Amino acid sequence: MQKNLFKKKLVFLTDNIFNLRDYKRYGVSYLKKKFDVKIYTFNKNYLKKKDTYYFKSYFVMKNIINSEKPDYVIDLMFPSLKSYLIKKSLKNLKVKLIKLNLSTYPIEKINLKKKILNFFDKNKRYGGNIFIKLKNHLMIKLNSLIFYDYYFIDGMSNDFKKKKCKVIKNHSLDYDIFLLNKKNTKKKLIVFLDSNVISHSDYNIHSTKNPVNKKKYLYDINNFFNKIEKKFNQKIIVAANPKSKLSEIKKNFKNRRVYINNTYNLVKDAKFVMTHKSTAVSFVISLKKPIIFLTSDELDITWYGDQIKYQSELLGSKLININSSNADILKKNININKKKYNKYFFNYIKYPKTKYVYNWKLFLKEIY
Repeated sequence: MQKNLFKKKLVFLTDNIFNLRDYKRYGVSYLKKKFDVKIYTFNKNYLKKKDTYYFKSYFVMKNIINSEKPDYVIDLMFPSLKSYLIKKSLKNLKVKLIKLNLSTYPIEKINLKKKILNFFDKNKRYGGNIFIKLKNHLMIKLNSLIFYDYYFIDGMSNDFKKKKCKVIKNHSLDYDIFLLNKKNTKKKLIVFLDSNVISHSDYNIHSTKNPVNKKKYLYDINNFFNKIEKKFNQKIIVAANPKSKLSEIKKNFKNRRVYINNTYNLVKDAKFVMTHKSTAVSFVISLKKPIIFLTSDELDITWYGDQIKYQSELLGSKLININSSNADILKKNININKKKYNKYFFNYIKYPKTKYVYNWKLFLKEIY
């Protein structure tokens, strides 16, 4: 690997898909002004750039790390034995470790009794069987033994105090996009934020099965969309999940107009938005757009349905069952709950009383 002798070395460490969207939202080009930036990944689905390196094993990466000796590492990995061993090696090399909590999705805290009941209900079970859950729990505990030097957070839900760790408060990565694209909004589109309920890439990471029957789900959602389109006399625009395959999503939604990596602009021009659940709801809140959450008879009895319901409750937004609701109900429920929008904003999008500063500009100020 080519070395830059004049800049400090910064490495993004990941085991998830790292695509062009990630390259932009993590400010790689901006950070290169001050750092020699590289992306190290264990995931084969990575962006083919000269600064991105794929590793098949922990041992190969460890050897490279020992050779390169980066100054800073941003940890984007899911807790595992591999991630623990790498971070331990980095600590031994006196590398500064950085954690980003800048894309928070709200997860409901449930009591022990409900957790046990959910475990014995296969529809409510999230994260695999008991052995996988136990393994994941142990890996989270094991990784918690490694202390970060810097912790960037986006809202009060992530607030915490730890010794030997500097906590930097700002806002979500999505809010950066809002700050950089403050333009007049329009109210003409009906937008569906697709969370790829059928085949999201995170299912493999969390050892979780998708919560729906593909054929039934696609029939139900497309049938509901037909009703909405007839009622409003316009086509629904689909904002695909960034890690989806565009051709697959277009086929799923009967060749409706589908866009990928353009969610902010679609929401900006929406008169209202629909979704199951999504981190991109942050755009909806920042732009103060109405949102309607969609569930179904099938989703309603699953862990996925619980998460849909929880996010809709947090925002005080309408929850519609696509199997039992008609399009007329939307005419009466397209509004926003300003109080709940503001609470969600400060809990999950922007920490109160922080400046409106681009995350990576703040990063350079705090780290460099």
